[in-house]
Amino acid sequence: MASLVKKLNNPWVVMSLSMISSISIFLITTLFYTYKDYYLVLGLASAIPAVVSFPISFVLIGFQRQIQQQKDEIEEKNTELTQVNEEIATQRDLLEGKNREIININQDLTESILYAQQIQEAMLPSKSLIQQHLPESFVLYKPRDIVSGDFYWFTAFNNDKGDTKQLLLAAVDCTGHGVPGALMSMMGNELLNEIVEVRGVTEPGEILQQLHLGVTKALKQRENDNRDGMEMALCSIDLENKRLHFAGAKNSLVIIGNGQLTEIKGDKRPIGTQLFADSEVFTTHTISLDAQPKRFYMFSDGFQDQFGGPMNKKFMANRFRKYLLEIAVQPMQAQKQLLEDKLTQWKNSQNEKPEPQTDDILVIGFQIDIDEVA
Repeated sequence: MASLVKKLNNPWVVMSLSMISSISIFLITTLFYTYKDYYLVLGLASAIPAVVSFPISFVLIGFQRQIQQQKDEIEEKNTELTQVNEEIATQRDLLEGKNREIININQDLTESILYAQQIQEAMLPSKSLIQQHLPESFVLYKPRDIVSGDFYWFTAFNNDKGDTKQLLLAAVDCTGHGVPGALMSMMGNELLNEIVEVRGVTEPGEILQQLHLGVTKALKQRENDNRDGMEMALCSIDLENKRLHFAGAKNSLVIIGNGQLTEIKGDKRPIGTQLFADSEVFTTHTISLDAQPKRFYMFSDGFQDQFGGPMNKKFMANRFRKYLLEIAVQPMQAQKQLLEDKLTQWKNSQNEKPEPQTDDILVIGFQIDIDEVA
């Protein structure tokens, strides 16, 4: 019915039907007034249906052809739509398969990285061990990803009486972060253990020098363009002679005492890379440990490079050192919490979502009271 109404709304159809009706009326009227003989009129009138049926048949045939043509077009469109739907279904199935594959791969990678995290955490010295020897100390360690390119290292040596005579503590920042940085950190940790525990080297400058040679050799940097390496700060605390020895590879040692901040800069060369000759040595600095307590800080560049604040800029080194000076009067564990709060505040300074962590973060703080160190 709807199709018929649509046909009747077609101007060509209306015009054709009107023409047929007009011709029919004209013929009947003409016959009636022209011929008075009833039988003649009756004979002519009987011919009218034949005359009228011809154009009507012509119009109907045209309708039928048009309807058939439209039917064919609709069937063709339906066939095309069916093919398109089949192609879409095929593509959908392929995408779902790829998505499942990606999900499985991602799950496998995450599980592998989580396992690597367990290995990396097992390699790090326990914070309780550090606090056993340095009660007033903290380690703020925040990997950017699951695993970290920053790591801290610690060991202690006893004298013949079994008393602690020397402590070695390092803050190390390896090239990169995430899995590549973590692999570098594991290599660096293993080399430090070998240099100090096996070879018996305890002088910071010499430790860094041997570490540099070890990294260069392990990464075959004489044979390729590899420029991976480490930046670090290393302290050796000589409890018997009341001295602290420090050496740094691009990283510094910050000392705070009597309301003053002093920075001992490390050498301007990293561990690894062939940009420096192997004959160049790392400088060892010596600080006397007197009765006046001092607080020492070693760190990577992760905290000061964190984006945030009102202008969404880096925290910067100067602001970081000023903040250390500001909180240095607090107990060490309180300082750690203040640093964490400051970092969170800095990242959340914008009204929008917090800034993501820019890099691995490592800050080590410790106070040496020569009469209380275990």
